[in-house]
Amino acid sequence: MKNIFVNIFLSMLSLLFTVLILEIGARVYNSEYNFHNFVETRRDLLRSAYPAEFDKQLGWVPKKGSHPRNAWNTKVTILNDGIRSNGGVYGTRNGETILAVGDSFTFGDQVSDDETWSARLEEISNTRVINGGVFGYGVDQSFMRMKALASKYQPDTVIFSFIPGDIYRCELSERTSVKKPYFELSENGDLVLMKEHISPPVAPGSLDIFRKVMGYSFLAHKLVSKAFSEYWLQGTFKATRVHSKGVEITCRIFEQLKRYVLKENITLYILVQYPKDAFEKSAELVDEVIACIDQDVLEVVDLRASLAELKEDDVDRYESFFDGHMTSEGNDFLSSLLWETISKRNGMPNKTM
Repeated sequence: MKNIFVNIFLSMLSLLFTVLILEIGARVYNSEYNFHNFVETRRDLLRSAYPAEFDKQLGWVPKKGSHPRNAWNTKVTILNDGIRSNGGVYGTRNGETILAVGDSFTFGDQVSDDETWSARLEEISNTRVINGGVFGYGVDQSFMRMKALASKYQPDTVIFSFIPGDIYRCELSERTSVKKPYFELSENGDLVLMKEHISPPVAPGSLDIFRKVMGYSFLAHKLVSKAFSEYWLQGTFKATRVHSKGVEITCRIFEQLKRYVLKENITLYILVQYPKDAFEKSAELVDEVIACIDQDVLEVVDLRASLAELKEDDVDRYESFFDGHMTSEGNDFLSSLLWETISKRNGMPNKTM
């Protein structure tokens, strides 16, 4: 009898050790070293590992402060007005200001402060660059944020960035379980801002005991969320769609940007970025939106051709540009491309990295 209990104990110990090794291996492979409940951090954006706080106008903005325990285990520093730090001062600036707005690809998910394309652009251009990008934003929120930041900081140049998915985000009144503003169209086709519904998220109900405990396992989170996603992710990062006019709304926003540029006499670039391989899947959607942009006023910088050429010529380098979002290497590439475009337009010498 004693031997039976010993064998059971050793078997359980062996199983526990095997599971522990698998957990460590999964975390190392995915560079995930945070210890938290992975289900709980997906309940809504404001309770997640993102450095976010509620904003009654935009839904959410980056929360001021240093955030060492963020979603990506990188250095994230947020300054006044939810602006992300560029990680340092790069010599004497030329007195001009560039404002960058957009979503997580502009904010710089998964890289540190000095590795975003805004930081790299500031370094190579010797120009102050304000990183006003916010994770999860649609074209509509980026437009509203641009107007607010531009009014305060009076930039000489604006870089308005979006990925194809940001067009569809214009159709949502709620994303990541947080209410967001959105636009409807009047009978005359004018933009009508809808924001009366915006309020802080209600605290979600408690998780069941299995998700409370097993949610701390990264391995369990990855496996169970794929096998039983409806149960495991129930109530997490909810999205509410209110219409299907994302393309139409985006085109109206670009019309508003044109009027803004002509009124304020500034330079504005529309930067089209892509998740890995998305330039191949989203060509038709992006073409539809670009077709409604007056490129005599708003210059379009579409990464599609550059990424396609790079993938064809050097697939390993192309792969190194992406890790969900753009890596430090990818942001180096993008900032050099942007500065080359800006330099040509302004007749300035192109200082490459």
